[in-house]
Order: sequence, then C-alpha cells, then structure tokens
Amino acid sequence: MLLEDYDKIFVFDTETTGLDYATDFLIDFGAIVYEKNQEGRFKETKEFNYLINHGIEITQLTTELTGITKEMIDKDGLPLETVLKKVAPYMVGNVLLVAYNATFDMNFVIAALRKVFNDNALMLDNDILDPYCIFKDRYKYPHRLENAITVLGVVGENSHRAMDDARATFEVLKALVMDSRFERPDINYVNTQTYNPKYGTSGFILPHVRYIPTKGGKNEILATIKRLGH
Repeated sequence: MLLEDYDKIFVFDTETTGLDYATDFLIDFGAIVYEKNQEGRFKETKEFNYLINHGIEITQLTTELTGITKEMIDKDGLPLETVLKKVAPYMVGNVLLVAYNATFDMNFVIAALRKVFNDNALMLDNDILDPYCIFKDRYKYPHRLENAITVLGVVGENSHRAMDDARATFEVLKALVMDSRFERPDINYVNTQTYNPKYGTSGFILPHVRYIPTKGGKNEILATIKRLGH
C-alpha cells in the first residue's frame, strides 16, 4: 500500500498525565493534516495545537516530563469535547494516521473519543503507519523519537510538546520512506504494531492491525510480515 493511496495524512502526537489511558488524562494534542494536491503531492493544509483542561491538578512530575503547567492549562486549555469535535472530522475517510509509538497515542485517543461520544464500540478503523516500528526494525537500540531524529539527521525537535513531536514524526517518516538502502516502509509496515512478548499487548486491540512480538532483532518485523504474506 502506497502513501499516494490516501487522500490525507494525519500526523499526531499526545501528551498525557501518565501512562494508563484508563486513569490518566490527555492534556496536549498536536496534529498536522497533509492533503494531496492535483500533482499528487502532500502539502500541509491544517494544524491543531490544543491544550486540554479536565479541571484536574497537574503534578510536578507531569510538568517535568511534558513542560506543561497548571497555569498553562488554566489559561489556554479547552474542554476535551471541544478539542475532539474540532479534530475528529479530519480523521475520518481515506486518511492515513501517523504517530510515533502509535499504540500509546491511539489508546488515549480512542478512550477520549469513547468518553465524549458515549460509544463503547467506537474504534478508529483508519490505516495506521508507525515510524517507530520502521526505525526499530532497521536500527539498533535505543528507539525513542529523539534517537530517530539524531540517527536520521532530520530537522526536528523532540520537545515533548505534542505539536513539535508531530512535526518531528513526519520528518522521520519522510527520511525512512526516502532511504534507498531499505524497502519502502509504506508498503511493508502499514497497520503494524509491535509488543514485547514478555509483557504482551495492552490497550485497545484494533482488528485491522497486526501485532507482532519482537525481541529487538534487525528486520524482525519485516521478516514476520513477509512470512505472513502481507
């Protein structure tokens, strides 16, 4: 499946108060929409950069990890429902979702959508492309976004603010797609997520996504995809 098969690419990132989508809160949502023009090239057409106010305290640890303070939330934060109603229409249709370590972000977004729209069956069925999976399959540990930025030599900032990380994610994806030393990642890695077999999968299991246990070997994900015939 080629990137050109999509009408839009929706690159996004989140910042949260913790790691558990069931008990923690989504407090920062950044996204960039790329739409295909008449020449078939993707151009940035819209960006979203929202702090989200749940009326909760922001701990010192959260501030240290995200740079987000309670004062920032109080001043600029919007209700979760307002943010999702602005963002959700751009995630519908022939849209490729892109996020770095997408399982984490998808869990929080799906949980938020269910909370706002009161639909326990609501799931995102878009195709997903995770640059983390590609980078992890090709390069040695560590595999954080800042490592990918450095190794690939792209222009980007991993500031742990959602908008900056979304922009950096797209730059990393472009570098991986254009890297002539490897097979095209948009063909091989769409709808692929990985997990540590020691801990298993966690969160929402999307029926159209393949979940591959990996131990960190190079080309381990790609070999599994080929073995499965996808």
